[in-house]
Amino acid sequence: MELVGMDWDAVFEWIGKLATIALALAVGLAGIARAYIDKWLDSRFQAKLAALNHSQALEIARFQLAIDTKLNRASKLHDREFEVLPRAWDLLCEAGGAVTLLLDENQTHPDLSKLDDLELNELLSSMPFSEAECDAIRSTPKDAQTQLYAKRKRRYQVVRAGGLAQDFHNYVASYGVFVEPSLRSKLLRFSDILSEVVQTHSQLMPVDDPNAIKVRTLNRQKFEATTALVDEIGDAVSARLWGASDTE
Repeated sequence: MELVGMDWDAVFEWIGKLATIALALAVGLAGIARAYIDKWLDSRFQAKLAALNHSQALEIARFQLAIDTKLNRASKLHDREFEVLPRAWDLLCEAGGAVTLLLDENQTHPDLSKLDDLELNELLSSMPFSEAECDAIRSTPKDAQTQLYAKRKRRYQVVRAGGLAQDFHNYVASYGVFVEPSLRSKLLRFSDILSEVVQTHSQLMPVDDPNAIKVRTLNRQKFEATTALVDEIGDAVSARLWGASDTE
């Protein structure tokens, strides 16, 4: 085929137009592809960001729940302790006072031999004696009435001190779980001392028996040695209660 006589200008013009169209199409396709890719990337980014925000929100919620649970538990425990400590202190004071009276060697008793029947009945009615015990004192010779009265009175002091010491021990044993451990340990230690003193003191021995005198002396010394312990308990109770008031 001969190319002579072909209009090359027209051919090159057509090729130029074709190239221009191809370039325009390529640019257009590239723009569409880029827009699609940008949109796809943006969609993926937004999805991952939403997932991350959700995960962080869940983590924050779990953390807040854990804090709220601990605070709520601590608040309830502190409220319970605030109820228990005043009652425990009251029982400690009552039991300690009863044991102090029991160990008092300087107790005085009225001379029943100098009382008439009316005065004797008034005195006996003020005591926690049974009617049989009162009758026994009345029927006792005058010179022995005071001794029997003192013996009966001492027996009731032992019973009262033992009962109050037991009440204190039972309360601390039952509700001590709501009390700070070191303070609970001190309360139980004082309770053990009370119980031991009352138990040994309740043994029925003649007042002037050398062994009885020795036991009473040892009990007094042991109980008097608890003064520092009671002071520590009182300071600790006060600190816990007033500390709770300051935080409210």
